[in-house]
Amino acid sequence: MSESLLNRQFQQKDVNRMRNLLTLKYGEGVTSQIGYSRKKQDHEEGDMWEENGKFWTIKNGIKQSFTKMDALKKSLRMPMCCPKCKTKMKHHHDPKYYAIHQMCFDCSIKFETTLRAEGKYQEYSMNFQIKNALTWVGQNRIALNEHITTSKDIYYSEEGEKQVFIGGSYEDGMVKEWFKSLDNIENELKSKINDSINKNP
Repeated sequence: MSESLLNRQFQQKDVNRMRNLLTLKYGEGVTSQIGYSRKKQDHEEGDMWEENGKFWTIKNGIKQSFTKMDALKKSLRMPMCCPKCKTKMKHHHDPKYYAIHQMCFDCSIKFETTLRAEGKYQEYSMNFQIKNALTWVGQNRIALNEHITTSKDIYYSEEGEKQVFIGGSYEDGMVKEWFKSLDNIENELKSKINDSINKNP
């Protein structure tokens, strides 16, 4: 490859950036500016700071933005290999079983088979369903509160018709009934959990 072609592909700032990465000077500048200066902060590997309304960190020498939801996204993302048996997750049931058990399909089947052999599967299954139901109750509470606190919103349909959506009220009879039903379901589920704990202390 000719030198002129290399010069066209890599500019001086690219070379400076690579030099900074190799010498572990992650916060060093790569270009020079004339007639403009700003307050410069030096950041090192692992530092976290806020800048222009975003949160930043330096990871493996690269400046990256991050949000509070990153940990949640990471927990929901399925890895390439099963955390338990370290084999590649390629079975078509792996995504579903990883979401439930945080392991591959084969490991999940072995886990459930062991529970059945020990006579603990029924209890495990019931507790799992109760937790799912409690999550559903919580989601419905959030949806009801959003409905109540929603202000008057005006939308226009594709035909140009004006549509007005007005939030509910805590005094609304239907809303009171919904909250009462959710309370009853939640109390029943919690009593089942307590019965299970008392049965197997």
